[in-house]
Amino acid sequence: MAESLEALAALAVQHDSYAEAARLFGAASTLRDQMGLARWPVQMASYDSDVNDTRKALGEDAFAAAWAEGAALTVDAAVAYAGRAHGERRRRE
Repeated sequence: MAESLEALAALAVQHDSYAEAARLFGAASTLRDQMGLARWPVQMASYDSDVNDTRKALGEDAFAAAWAEGAALTVDAAVAYAGRAHGERRRRE
């Protein structure tokens, strides 16, 4: 679950949705802490890069606030948040 939240956060970074990314990273971090889950070493470079890009884009205060919002979510709330459609919606033609 934590890896899935981090993967969605990485996608949010790619789409410049930095507040969403910070919330998802925060939720994943809490889940990892609660479950005692470590991140694979091979994941660290991209994770660190995405988190740093998010922090730079938002600024430290906004980043910390968004991270804290995500970290405060329950697992069910984090899954619901991640499952919502974000971004621009398009009509079917």
